[in-house]
Amino acid sequence: RYDPWTGRVLTAAETELDTVVLRQIADLTGGKFFLATDAEGLRRVYDEIDRLQPTTFRARRYTVYNELAGLPLTLALLLLLGGMVLSETVLRRLP
Repeated sequence: RYDPWTGRVLTAAETELDTVVLRQIADLTGGKFFLATDAEGLRRVYDEIDRLQPTTFRARRYTVYNELAGLPLTLALLLLLGGMVLSETVLRRLP
């Protein structure tokens, strides 16, 4: 099957596993051998792995703040300066 996004041709390949040797390796190393042939079997394997070695971890959370006051403050300062300049020139008040 052709994948238009990656340009690769995807093919299904059947492989034969030597489950006897894999079980022996698992026994020798103190591990476990799992074989999943469908989605339900894979879910059961993951559930078993989760029970074997529960993992707890701590995560640091960082909050990134974007300061948004700069633009309004700059605009306010420009308007204030503009008002001061105009009050001394064109829009001068009469006594």
